[in-house]
Amino acid sequence: EAVRKPFSPELGALKEFQEEIPTEIYRRIQERLREDQLPEGMLERIESFPPEKQEEALGMVPAARAAFIAVSELAGTVEPSRPKADNRQIFSLADRVASAVIQRGLTERFPKYGYLDEEVEGSDEHPDQTKKCWIVDPLDGSAGVVRGLNTWAVGIALHEKKDVEKGNTGITLGLIASPQYNNTEVLIGGKGLGCFDWAGKEVRVSQTTDPKEISLAVGSRDIRTRKRDEEEYIATLQ
Repeated sequence: EAVRKPFSPELGALKEFQEEIPTEIYRRIQERLREDQLPEGMLERIESFPPEKQEEALGMVPAARAAFIAVSELAGTVEPSRPKADNRQIFSLADRVASAVIQRGLTERFPKYGYLDEEVEGSDEHPDQTKKCWIVDPLDGSAGVVRGLNTWAVGIALHEKKDVEKGNTGITLGLIASPQYNNTEVLIGGKGLGCFDWAGKEVRVSQTTDPKEISLAVGSRDIRTRKRDEEEYIATLQ
């Protein structure tokens, strides 16, 4: 039961925004969090992980899922509150909510782990300084959220220092939640564990090796207004 309704820290973080989130949206987010369950397929996959990785996966999934639900309800209703440091990227209430629920969820469940989040001041501990460190992008694609599009994602990764006995080094567990995956919504994978969707189905890259049999779709916001850069970009890909 604790696994199936795991959002206590995230609901606590959400309360901090009760005055800022419109009442009806706040109610929907709460209801979805209270009703949301981990699908049997995903649960079975996670239970096949080593014990320590099970615990970490069962901690990162609720944190990411809570952020995903909150952002999906806020999409199209929020306004940019300030530009990010580079003056190109948008920052909004959705960013703050996603960051807060993930931070609360992960730090309460794993108080001894490092935490690195681009939206959280002071969370600048380099992953190499701690044995284990969460690396979080609470909301990638804020512009899409503001416009009510599905071009955004929540990302969490676990970085580990080299452990000779366990063979762990670098990123050992990762998760992305995005509305672009339709009903899948969440993909989770780990070093030596495979990659699975929200239903527990295995996800693989294409096995095709012949370039003539594939299509490649790419995009870059940075080159869209400069023809020369666009041509160099395409030439590089070719």
